[in-house]
Amino acid sequence: MRKLLCCVAGASLFFPLVAAASPTASATAAPSAPRASLSAAEAKALSKNVTVPVIVVLRDQPAANAINGPAAGARERTLAMAQDPIVGELRQTGSAKVHPYSLVDAISATVSAGEAARLAANPAVEEVIPDSPVRGPDVTEPMSPPAGDGTPAAASKTNPIPPGACPAPGQPAFLGEELELIHADSNTPSEPTARSLGFTGAGVKVAFMAEGIDIDNPDFIRPNGSHVFVDYQDFSGDGLDAPTGAGEAFLDASAIASQGKTYDVSHFGAVPLSGPCRVRVEGVAPGASLVGLKVFAQNGYSTTSALLQGIDYAVNVDHVDVLNESFGYNPFPMVQSQDIVEEFNDAAVAAGTTVTVAAGDAGPADTLGSPDTDPNVINVGASNNLRFYAETSTDGYQPPFAIKGWISDNISGLSSGGYEQSGLTDDLIAPGDTSFAACTPNPRMYLDCTTLSGKPSSVEFSGGTSESSPLTAGVAALVIQAYRQTHHGASPTPALIKQIIVSTADDLGHPADEQGSGLLDAYRAVQAAESVPAGRTGLRRRPCRRLSRRRF
Repeated sequence: MRKLLCCVAGASLFFPLVAAASPTASATAAPSAPRASLSAAEAKALSKNVTVPVIVVLRDQPAANAINGPAAGARERTLAMAQDPIVGELRQTGSAKVHPYSLVDAISATVSAGEAARLAANPAVEEVIPDSPVRGPDVTEPMSPPAGDGTPAAASKTNPIPPGACPAPGQPAFLGEELELIHADSNTPSEPTARSLGFTGAGVKVAFMAEGIDIDNPDFIRPNGSHVFVDYQDFSGDGLDAPTGAGEAFLDASAIASQGKTYDVSHFGAVPLSGPCRVRVEGVAPGASLVGLKVFAQNGYSTTSALLQGIDYAVNVDHVDVLNESFGYNPFPMVQSQDIVEEFNDAAVAAGTTVTVAAGDAGPADTLGSPDTDPNVINVGASNNLRFYAETSTDGYQPPFAIKGWISDNISGLSSGGYEQSGLTDDLIAPGDTSFAACTPNPRMYLDCTTLSGKPSSVEFSGGTSESSPLTAGVAALVIQAYRQTHHGASPTPALIKQIIVSTADDLGHPADEQGSGLLDAYRAVQAAESVPAGRTGLRRRPCRRLSRRRF
């Protein structure tokens, strides 16, 4: 399986740039009088060798819950007053790529080593941390076409269709079977699902962070001709029209809000099936609006600052209701107080955005990383949904379970689990092993849009907890819609959304450090959202981890 979960390049995300830049040292620095302006000679000296990318985190943080409220203007002025002196100094010293943030009081820039040390000694600065490279989803190159007429050697052979794998015409399987497993939708009219109650995520805005994508793919165009995507932005530096892997982006968008087009996948595997096999790629919340945030470049990498820009933009500009992050990394040691992505996520949650994250694809033995160890986000592991293997005969033969039937809803062997240092584990699980997603059959532009034989394909092979997380983001959209309809248009808090989704999950009887509270259940979640008393705010939030900071 393609590994879809992202990892940080290197063993540790955060490290002191210079001795004075240690977070501990900067956090305990005593306030002092305003710093003297740089002389021309000092500025010239600090303008040499501007090659160190950093993120400057200021000590005083304005409350994030004011972002969308009446105090937003005052908050912006407070940020500007705090950031202007730092930005001015960065300009004076020839620093490059200066980018102030508004979700958290921080600034990213490329500076000289001397300027990094000077910033770390500034009493207004809590810490200066490196802007680290972050490895994204693996880029899967299309396979070389076979010799001769382009027909695979095994084309003369076919596999019989396993009983139950491919539904009858007019009754396609949803994404393989995921929507049925989580009771989001079903081909059986009498089956109780979120869709049978009328919930599609209409009126809810969901963002995801991945590589590039084709927003004009037919599965992202509604029957009335309108686009599912309402915004699409590049933070990778490549631009929106550059070639891209696209595997993660198509997976996220399909799981959340694809429109339900049907595809024949009988020739997707290395050996075709003996007859048609139709799969409907329908998202959990096809009525939701999508915001695509391209943070990973064609080379498969992003940076910490690009991730922060994506989060900042989603919350402050698009004001999204839900943000999905199917990426992660494993800083060692796991010091949460030094994790700037988690701090931005905490601010997003405080501002009213629900954040769903992938637990990781590293197996069950204490393999959780960041940002899934943040108690304020919804951390999702993966259950299996084995129908995919029967539908594709992935390796040119059908495994015994595909012929004799299969049992889904077990823990996927790839799903990260166990406990992290503070004792947290997965919140719940959702299908993630494995599935189809819509794709644009142009591998030169979208590298992952191929069959298992390397041919251009309108669907892709995908999965992992990178699928489990956007499925949960889609259910969060359904919960928001259901709550608004029965609470006079008011929106639930992210804490309440998390409580509803976690508390309505189906206990599968697996250990808690593997399944969390159980399998995602869209039907029960929307019922709970409809009936929860007005004014309920949900889980009690933990105190802020950065106790050294003063709050306005």
